[in-house]
Amino acid sequence: MTVNTRKRGETLTVMLDGALNRTTCDAVEERITSEMQGIKKLVFDMEKLSFISSAGLRVLVKLRKQVGERENMEICNVQPDVMNIFSVTGLAEYLNIRQGK
Repeated sequence: MTVNTRKRGETLTVMLDGALNRTTCDAVEERITSEMQGIKKLVFDMEKLSFISSAGLRVLVKLRKQVGERENMEICNVQPDVMNIFSVTGLAEYLNIRQGK
């Protein structure tokens, strides 16, 4: 799992590449949390995320709660297999998912 981040003003964009699973989720969560100082909006670009496990979903839900309002966290460019997991778990309704570039 590769995590790249970019800060612009009060927005932190996180680009995920690989699989967000039990093995990688703790390090990913720590990395994002350490960079959230002064951040009001969190954006996840999942164009290169190939898989997300229940542990990865837990991280997203936890971060979503930290940022407050649903609009303060956006998920974009979700691959079909990952989108299917969001839909099956009901998280597609809870998370702010925007498809396309």
